[in-house]
Amino acid sequence: MAVRIGSARINEKGTTTGGKAGDQTGGEVSIQNYYLHRKGWYVARPKDPTVAEKIAQAMEAACCNNYIGYCQAHRDSLRKIAVKYNYNLSKVNVDVEVDCSALVRVCCLYAGIQVGDFNTASELETLRKTGAFEVLKDDKRCKESTYLKRGDILVTRTKGHTVVALDNGSGVTSASKSTRAYVVGQVYTTQVDDLSVRTGPGTNNPEKSYAELSSNAQQHAHDNGRLKKGTRVTCKDVRKVGSDIWIKIPSGWIAAYYGRIVENIPPLLSVKILLHYNKRWLHGKACDKTERAERREGLRGRRPYSFCS
Repeated sequence: MAVRIGSARINEKGTTTGGKAGDQTGGEVSIQNYYLHRKGWYVARPKDPTVAEKIAQAMEAACCNNYIGYCQAHRDSLRKIAVKYNYNLSKVNVDVEVDCSALVRVCCLYAGIQVGDFNTASELETLRKTGAFEVLKDDKRCKESTYLKRGDILVTRTKGHTVVALDNGSGVTSASKSTRAYVVGQVYTTQVDDLSVRTGPGTNNPEKSYAELSSNAQQHAHDNGRLKKGTRVTCKDVRKVGSDIWIKIPSGWIAAYYGRIVENIPPLLSVKILLHYNKRWLHGKACDKTERAERREGLRGRRPYSFCS
């Protein structure tokens, strides 16, 4: 499978300035398959996998939000709005603008990296000085996608463009790939029954009772407060605890992936992903033409699902 990259690309006029705020075409800020830029790439790799994941999540959220468009002249308008939501770009609901480097900066801010303004000429050195990134310039990682990792930031060798890798390359071990599936702002479906909702990520945190769940979640829960199979949940945050992955939903924390057998989880599912990502019901824009077509057909004549909130 090709490595996908996300970036702020161009406005609806095919220029870098002007046009209307927001994404008018679905492609101003969008996802595409990896390519080798004519100016070549350097890679800024987050040292902390959690930071890398959050950078990728933020870029995906931006690419799936039609309120975010491209314009160099108003490149900081996204950041000024996003700060109100702790840089969660899925929550931006007014038309704003950004360019490629300003978007990467906001993705870093979402990941907790406090970094000032930069452009593609100063980006690599600015990121290096934060101490949070390893700068890679070898051909193995800069001239092909095989060894790229999700959350890697690619910037041209001279002033030009910057993108974020959204997948691991084929040369990255499968163990690393298992941590990348869950995206803040996206909707998932539980694949097992009796799924505990906890006060925090990890089985050391207490389970919530039925009364402690939101009114919406109570409609999809058993009397013991555990969620039923087929419950649709919105991801608010993602945490890795050991080899396990937990996601936060409005009512609390649930296990998304177990790397070991855990009480109350059927053994046949103990090493499988317990939530299924359903692209068709995402809010915001789909990330390629095929997905947009699928969503139009999928939603036609159907009633929307109720989500746990």
